[in-house]
Amino acid sequence: MAFRKRIKIAKGLNLNLSGSGLSMSAGVRGASATFGKNGTYMNTGIPGTGLYKRTKVSSNSNDNISSLSNNSKNQQDEINVNIRLDEKGIPVLIVEDKNGRILSDESLIRKIKKSDSYKKVVYDLTESRKNSIDEETEKFINIFKYTPEIITENIFQTELDNLKPKTYNVKKFDIIKPEIELIKSDLEIIAKKNIKKVFFWKNKKMRQDFVDENLQKTFKEKTNEWESKNKEFNENEKYTKDTKDKEYLAEYLKIKNELEKILLGDNDYIESKIESIIGEITLPVEFTLDYKYLEQNLKINLDLPEIEHMPTEKASLLSSGKISIKNKSQKELKQEYSQCVSGIAFFLAGTFYNISPKITNIIVSGYTQRLNKLNGKAEDQYIYSIKFTREIFSSLNIKAINSLEAFGNFENNLNVSTNFEFKTVNPL
Repeated sequence: MAFRKRIKIAKGLNLNLSGSGLSMSAGVRGASATFGKNGTYMNTGIPGTGLYKRTKVSSNSNDNISSLSNNSKNQQDEINVNIRLDEKGIPVLIVEDKNGRILSDESLIRKIKKSDSYKKVVYDLTESRKNSIDEETEKFINIFKYTPEIITENIFQTELDNLKPKTYNVKKFDIIKPEIELIKSDLEIIAKKNIKKVFFWKNKKMRQDFVDENLQKTFKEKTNEWESKNKEFNENEKYTKDTKDKEYLAEYLKIKNELEKILLGDNDYIESKIESIIGEITLPVEFTLDYKYLEQNLKINLDLPEIEHMPTEKASLLSSGKISIKNKSQKELKQEYSQCVSGIAFFLAGTFYNISPKITNIIVSGYTQRLNKLNGKAEDQYIYSIKFTREIFSSLNIKAINSLEAFGNFENNLNVSTNFEFKTVNPL
């Protein structure tokens, strides 16, 4: 079966998929603390991005490092203390005067290191570094956990059955129609305000004459104005309703057509939807895939990421409060790599199953580039091939599985040693 198209999934810092609620940020490695006249600040950021966050940890009055500034022979009023962790997790302390000159007073440095503020910040930085390293690994090995729940045919059918086009609700003209008594009252107010003769006993008659002369004319003008506005408003509302109802109908027909294609398992729709979904995925690893859909079967050839792309460091907090950063063993790397590449298969299968309930089987065959010992050349070699079935896949509690061991629920070609070494297999 010929494959239709080759698509590349770019590596990114986040793991996101529309509609799944998934969002996983990369751990922040750049972190430091600064002490000064105005208090203690924690600075965190992503090196090389220019992005950072500055958070005030304590005020000057609670910061016992700030009080040490008066003990420095090289500084009269204040010092700035910057603490960070180097690549090995060892605290690096830099003390500067207000002009940015580095202070090397050993007595001052010892007092700073004995202070509660210094110890707390070092602990916070250490914990942050450990969490950062742990999260970096977790986003690789936990890809399978973000596999969406499978949408059943009944859900799609119910959505289609309940689908109706929206209609625009015409607004009512809310300006009150002129009433002659209200206009008369308004004219009386105007007359009282403007007609004030010296001979005050004539005011009443003159005001009444003003009201009588203008009442019918004003009433007619106000009525005509109201009717004109009312007509214009209703015409605008009719135009708006016609326009909106056409838009709503077009939207309804588009959704209806899409649901019908979903329920039918239309080949062109499924292939275009695969490309659309892939364009929304950003995984922490880079890979490419070829795919072909035919008669309820989706076949995927997956060019897997290499083990060299996996995070190589692990971290642990020691009883002393310090952090131990070591390189992972080859077995640990291979085990985490096995979870990563098997997790990608589950993630893609679950995502693609939700395109249409007519997709019954999804075969994912993952391959990587290896050295052929016979000719000394690098070539593509398959390391797993699995045939997912919708019924079994839907019954799994994906978030609780071991992604590699869960291959055993399905027909598969997989040969992995106890040291998580993948042997070459043939694709299904």
